[in-house]
Amino acid sequence: MASPPPTATKIANESYWEKIKAFGTLASILPFVFRHRASVTKPIIEKIFKTIRQKYNKNRIAIQGYCFGGIYASWAVSGDDPLADIAIIAHPGPMENPSAITRPTSWICAENDFSFSQSSRLEIEKILKAKPAPCEFVLYKDTVHGFACRPKLDEPVIKEAFEAAIQQAVNF
Repeated sequence: MASPPPTATKIANESYWEKIKAFGTLASILPFVFRHRASVTKPIIEKIFKTIRQKYNKNRIAIQGYCFGGIYASWAVSGDDPLADIAIIAHPGPMENPSAITRPTSWICAENDFSFSQSSRLEIEKILKAKPAPCEFVLYKDTVHGFACRPKLDEPVIKEAFEAAIQQAVNF
């Protein structure tokens, strides 16, 4: 398992060799991404949510997704008949169609995120703020992708951001 992410400041100061190693780690997840592509995962997610609503008679469902799971969470709150009622999305992977989101969302955002850049965040925020469903975007200073699910707790700034992100999700 990869080590917890450091702070954004530490990443900015890494050597080229460290950045090359990080790229190699990123490339190693490509088989995972292929096995979990939309055509495979969407039917599974739909079945799970429909089972929860029908078999267990649940009227309100929330979803929380981190990284790749953030993409799934956005699918679940999209369209005219969404699977979930609200979504908490933490440092997501690349978003496919954010304009399709129709339910309330809370976004936990890292300051330095290779898969959810500041420009992507600002663009999605602009799209969603123009819609009737409430949304919130919280940017956590000096954090990187992964801080909310596998934090480096010996870094005070990361520990504080991690705990605040948990509270953000609970409050939403």
